Amino acid sequence: MEDDLQSIGTGSLARGLSQFRQTVFRQAAEAVVSIDGSTPSMAAESFPRIAALLASALEELRVAEEELLEQHDTLAGERESFARDVARERRLFDLAPCALFVTDLFSQFLDANRAMLTFLQTELAQLEGKPLVSFVPVPDRKAFREALSRLSVTQGATQWRFPMQRRRDVALDVLVSVHVVGGGNKNGGAALYWALRPAGGLP
Repeated sequence: MEDDLQSIGTGSLARGLSQFRQTVFRQAAEAVVSIDGSTPSMAAESFPRIAALLASALEELRVAEEELLEQHDTLAGERESFARDVARERRLFDLAPCALFVTDLFSQFLDANRAMLTFLQTELAQLEGKPLVSFVPVPDRKAFREALSRLSVTQGATQWRFPMQRRRDVALDVLVSVHVVGGGNKNGGAALYWALRPAGGLP
């Protein structure tokens, strides 16, 4: 039985414990059934066997429990570390001095940092799902869509210049750098990562 338990990988330890427990129960049942109550000597010989079997089972289960607790602590530490990394990266994104945002391949907003929201004079809840082209003046949208369609081939662009219309303001030329990132959106698909600045300096 010890060899059976030790051969179980740590990744399937819980399933292995169930199998080991069933083995112990089966062997204990076989030992009990084999006792002939009418023969005291046979009963006396069987009880040490059962006691040894149960003692071995308890020790193996104790070892398995210790391994499970160790795995739990390790996973908990990894989750905490991952959560800290995510929180740190989120702060870096949100507090970056330049306007950063993420869209799908059709330029629909998925996320934006504070600088971008300030530049567009809007809130993230109002921006999510809205296409970037909606901020481009109508006469310039054809050229924008053509350039956007080429990003999947070029895997991005640097110093891309086009005008943007913010609410009722006059159109303002911006310069963007954009990169195609595989698995960059929440659904695991490709996304566009953008960095934007006004072409003439601060708005």
